[in-house]
Formats: sequence, C-alpha cells, structure tokens
Amino acid sequence: MNFRNKLSQFANQHRDLIQLSKKIWVIILVILFGAVAILQVEPGHGNISNFFDAIWWSLVTITTVGYGDLYPETFWGRIIGIVFIFMGFIIFSTFTAFIASNFIDKKIKERKGLGKVKLKNHFLICGWNSSSRKIIEFLNKVQDRNLPSIVLINELDEDEMSAMRNHFSSLDIRFIRGDFTNQEILNRANIKEAEQIILMYDTSKPNSTPSDERTII
Repeated sequence: MNFRNKLSQFANQHRDLIQLSKKIWVIILVILFGAVAILQVEPGHGNISNFFDAIWWSLVTITTVGYGDLYPETFWGRIIGIVFIFMGFIIFSTFTAFIASNFIDKKIKERKGLGKVKLKNHFLICGWNSSSRKIIEFLNKVQDRNLPSIVLINELDEDEMSAMRNHFSSLDIRFIRGDFTNQEILNRANIKEAEQIILMYDTSKPNSTPSDERTII
C-alpha cells in the first residue's frame, strides 16, 4: 500500500513529464509501424530497400520535412505515404500544442507566484514592507554581478510584483505568493537550499493575521 501511495504521489508530481513521455512513445511506435508497413510493399519496387531506409523515410515523412531522397514508387507505398503525411500534421500539431501549453502555463504560474523554485544558494526574503524594497535597492547597487537569485515570499498583487521586477531588471527576482508561515509555501520557495533568509514585518496583505504574530511563528 505504501508503494502504491508513493507511485501515485510520483505520478501526480510528474504528470506533465509522464504525458510527454507517452506522446514521444506514440511517435516512436508510429514511425516503427510506418517503416514496417513501407517495407512490405516497396522492396524490389522502389529505392527503400532496407529497414534503416524505411525508418529514415518514415521519420522524414511523418515530420513533413520531405527531403525527397527516399520515396515510395508503388501504389500502396504512396497510399501509406499520404496517410503518414496527414498523421504527421495531427501528431506533431498535438505534440507542439502540448509543449507550448505547458510552457505558457509555467510562465503564468511564475508570474502569479504560484510556481515552484528549484534554485540553490538563493537569497530568501519572507514578508514585505518598505525595508524589503530598500534591501533590494541596496543589492541592485552592488557592483558584484555574481549576486544570488532573490526569492520573495509575500502576498503582494501580481501587478506590483511585475512592476518591481521591471524596475530591478538587472536582478534575478522570483516570487512565491502566500503566507510564509505555511510549510508548503516555504517548500515551494526551496527554503532548504537557501543561502540566506530574512524575516520581515509583513504588510503585503491587509486584514490578515497580525504581522508580529506571523513573524514569530
């Protein structure tokens, strides 16, 4: 039961990677199927004479590259080619859409502070007030450009964070939106790998738990 729970947890954490692997395997299997199919109708009739040629033709056709160095000459070989061209449009359109969708979704989550930081030796600032901005202004003036990335945990609006990132464009600033007393939020900021951590009196979210109490927690 414990193994099943771990397997389920792994599947949930790496859902996108598993989906990508499935799509890649589908492409590989279709290419192999096409190679086997073309070999059944072309040997002795066209210039696709061995399995390597068949794989090359299948790959070039399904990706719609179409070099033209290998091509079917029989009727059924051309029928297979036509089917493969249409399959290529469908498969690679779906594959490209999946990659683009995941990339855009990741960027949206990062902008909204809903992503996860995988940095190491970063500078973590928990909470936000006027002093937090002064710290960033000071770091921005430091001549050493080998400064670590800065990760902010607070509950500022997305627009405010975007404006600050644009203002301090020379710094690598990441944002995790949430309450820094929450263990899950700290894990998303990869607190275990942070080099330095500063706890600030937090004024980023009005009408929340008193800031002193949150800082002590």
